[in-house]
Amino acid sequence: MVSSFPGYSGKTGSGAFRLPGFLINACVVGAIFVLASPSLGQPTLRITVAATLCGIASFSSAHGLLSWLVVIPSLWNLDLLTQKRNQKQLGEQGSPVHSGSPTQTALQASPRLLVWLGLFLTCVWLYSLEYHSPSGHPSLFYVLQTPLAAAEYFLALLGSPFAKAAPQAALLGVVPLVMWGSFALLSWQQRASRFRIQAAPWLSLGLFPLLFALLVTVGRAGFGLDQATSSRYTTPAMLLVVAVIQLWRLWLMEFPHTQRQYRLWTRVATLLAALLIYSWVLGSGEALTDGRRVALERATGKACLEVLPLLVSNSNTDRCLQTLYPAPGVVRQRMETLQQLGWRSFLTAMAWSPHPTQTYGYIDQPATTSQPMLIRPPHPLTLAGWAILPNSDQQPVVFFTQNAQKVFFAVARGGMDSPDVAKALGSARYGRSRWEAEILTGTLPLAPTVINAWVYDSNQQKFVKLKGEPQIKVVEES
Repeated sequence: MVSSFPGYSGKTGSGAFRLPGFLINACVVGAIFVLASPSLGQPTLRITVAATLCGIASFSSAHGLLSWLVVIPSLWNLDLLTQKRNQKQLGEQGSPVHSGSPTQTALQASPRLLVWLGLFLTCVWLYSLEYHSPSGHPSLFYVLQTPLAAAEYFLALLGSPFAKAAPQAALLGVVPLVMWGSFALLSWQQRASRFRIQAAPWLSLGLFPLLFALLVTVGRAGFGLDQATSSRYTTPAMLLVVAVIQLWRLWLMEFPHTQRQYRLWTRVATLLAALLIYSWVLGSGEALTDGRRVALERATGKACLEVLPLLVSNSNTDRCLQTLYPAPGVVRQRMETLQQLGWRSFLTAMAWSPHPTQTYGYIDQPATTSQPMLIRPPHPLTLAGWAILPNSDQQPVVFFTQNAQKVFFAVARGGMDSPDVAKALGSARYGRSRWEAEILTGTLPLAPTVINAWVYDSNQQKFVKLKGEPQIKVVEES
């Protein structure tokens, strides 16, 4: 079901860099569950376990510090839950709890809350020690400089589970935000009721993606609106959807919608929920297609990392690294750090096979001729062809070299439909073997240049040359 959300396209779970995010989500859910489950032990024990989980989340990533704040509604509700279990006695639906007044609950919760906030501030202080802001990130003052753009980014992140297009996601993001806020207000108004007790953990769960979206907006809104729908943010945003669904269920159980004072609100909320469901259904098919595209992009990005020392740093190869991270320079810097630490190794001294015995593919465009093809800036050079790994289902990544150089100055975009190739080779496995590359003329020399295309055969651990050697010449404007 998760993969059918429009904003979820497979990127969320790719790579070890996503593991801290999943760990934080698990710790937040675990802390809320422990505090909301009186059967797990006395309040002191449950608070200790919850604090441990929040501590783990705090030092997994910066947004893990939010875990201390989001569980406060559940922490505040702790005594009422314990009394509910011990006394087995609550009033009728929406009636006051006989175990204590809101004032008594506040007096009981205040010392714990002060200790809890003290632990939060301690973790913030420890996390800030030797902290360095990530390079390549926009200014933190961007939010103050362009508040409307920041607000749109915030809403687009919340709406990312329902739409991939950022403007549409921003519009839909208003719906779960308004619904969560309405339930929070109703919980405050009914703070001596059974609804308040049962809603507290779900309010905590919904508060986490709201604070997460706010933190990300402050740090990354300067990357642009489209970055808000990055699928790395989909999983936290979906927690808000889960929370709203559960709050809606509790509301229908505790306060029948036939009550006159809530009839209009219920109708509006139902209409908003129907809008979200419609958007989800509409975008699910697109999400599956987008997932296949992202999987191919990630495979290309992985191949570029494997040969990173052989990639010339230019706008052509940067596009390949941008499938992994928006700032290619940051990718190169971090990979170099990993190599220095001995945590990553790269292909450097590799075998090259310029005359393979088997056919691995062709450069179809431009054709190989005795005379170079003339290109005039700013028109790019378009290369196209097909590539396979014989007797393999794997789709290879195509790299390009100039003349006799053994460094890559460009990477192709592959995985395109190729029914002609599949028919010619007699195998459906080659049905998506076509590739294309658009090379900026500014990265090409003015002298006549021979373009060669290569694929990496991991079984034989060598680069294999495709057939075809088009010649090109960049002609300067007079």
